[in-house]
Amino acid sequence: MRASKLDAYRALTEEVYGVRITSNSTVSALVSQQDSFRAYVDAYLRGAKILTVTPLADGNYETVMELEISNQFYDALNQPRLASNMLLSGGCGIKGAVGPGCTYGAGFYHAE
Repeated sequence: MRASKLDAYRALTEEVYGVRITSNSTVSALVSQQDSFRAYVDAYLRGAKILTVTPLADGNYETVMELEISNQFYDALNQPRLASNMLLSGGCGIKGAVGPGCTYGAGFYHAE
């Protein structure tokens, strides 16, 4: 039951903040030798409510959660960062920048 709750928190956090994926590929003699991928979720989630925890037939549990998000959250997420914050955060305020500590809002995806 505990694992089901933790997985529900993880899934909800992925929906709100997104997932950071890093990958590495090794190529030798024009042939791919190794591919590796890692997915990261690094965020704080407050105010989430557990609606139901349902036992399933195979000994597993299903947890359903909800989180009410205000418009102020989205406004704060999509605010352009100040130049001093860009230096401290590794340039996350630059359009399309990626790096540790960056939160990707709706404005992250763009075409140039």
